[in-house]
Amino acid sequence: MRVFGRYLLFQVPEWVAASLVAYAVVHFELVSPTLTLSVLAVFVIKDLVLFPVTRIAYEPGRPHGADALLGARAVAIHDLTPEGYVRIGAESWHARIGSPGVRVPQGATVEVRAVVDLTLIVEPVGTDDPHV
Repeated sequence: MRVFGRYLLFQVPEWVAASLVAYAVVHFELVSPTLTLSVLAVFVIKDLVLFPVTRIAYEPGRPHGADALLGARAVAIHDLTPEGYVRIGAESWHARIGSPGVRVPQGATVEVRAVVDLTLIVEPVGTDDPHV
């Protein structure tokens, strides 16, 4: 099934629920049918407009969650001795160096080797001396 089809299937329960609420609101004459249909249309259009933004979550075979971070490159926000924080894109993550006795200076690039709970296990990248 194509990605857009998967996306639409996930939206259907939301649209059905919104339609039932819209029907009840019109049935009990709380809001005019025209306004109710307009709000329902905006609700559906919103989901269609957001598809390009959320598309990646519906692509089959793509790693999700912690698996998506494996192999990612990060930059040390502070010295990792052996723990500290790294930045991947716009996110800061708690990180720990996987090898004992290794120190990573601030600004150095590391690679994510594993994820344990919410801590990234990282190794330095591009250095000859791991005890920097």
